[in-house]
Amino acid sequence: MAREKGVFPPSAPQPDILRASEKDEFYKSQLSNDVVELLSKIFGPRFVMRRGKELKVLSQICYYSLTTLIGQQTLGEEYCDLLLVKERTSLPPSVLTRVLLIAGQVLLPYYYEKFVSKFPQFNYPEMKATLERLHLGIFYLSGAYYHLAKRILGIKYVFIRRLDETRPRYVVLGLLIFLQLFISSVRFSISYLSKKEGGYLEVLQDGERMKITNSEQVEENLETSGPQCTLCLNTLSHPTATSCGHMFCWKCIHEAIQLKSECPLCRQQILPHTLLPIYN
Repeated sequence: MAREKGVFPPSAPQPDILRASEKDEFYKSQLSNDVVELLSKIFGPRFVMRRGKELKVLSQICYYSLTTLIGQQTLGEEYCDLLLVKERTSLPPSVLTRVLLIAGQVLLPYYYEKFVSKFPQFNYPEMKATLERLHLGIFYLSGAYYHLAKRILGIKYVFIRRLDETRPRYVVLGLLIFLQLFISSVRFSISYLSKKEGGYLEVLQDGERMKITNSEQVEENLETSGPQCTLCLNTLSHPTATSCGHMFCWKCIHEAIQLKSECPLCRQQILPHTLLPIYN
């Protein structure tokens, strides 16, 4: 018997996927703050400071265990009427697939960061930001798989209510992201070749332009003359801006918002995906 058109729910529109993700990030942040506050009262703030990343992972596992793991919608998915299905079968994912999905969204980034942090030569914040922009650009162009773990496992969202109107697509944003990545790669290649060929760089120090041929000397001058982070009181390492306009080291602000999702200076709420690494 031929399949009738419209029997299966349509694929979820991009705006609804983004809205559901934002809702889930908000509720995960609220749960993480509650866990941190509770354990801080029981074990003290020093324990919370030492185990901040692990407590965030624990709160996210609790969130997904009470929703995705048992086959229920997350709060964001329920708000936007979205349902997870396998791409090939259009059926809800199995228990094993849901376990792998939670591991890919929560545990994999945690252990990946721990592994990469053992190699100082790798610029983890820059690598992470580039990979996230690349994946986001693909999502804007394709319209599916907002999370990398869902793309790997072949899990997509479907809309479980009737579409009243045509939702917009973000193809232009995807093209702009790829254009930005292309320009960044060209600039990086030019900079790398100029250093390799013994070219010099000009830096401004104490009001005077200096020509420096040693890249290590450039880094040393920039480190000693740059602004300071208000959290560690050292020169900014991988400067990162918050949505409220304050600057911190990537590691400092990332660890701070894991304990409490707010700016350490003005107390405005901050979510991890709103942090903006600043590159020269």
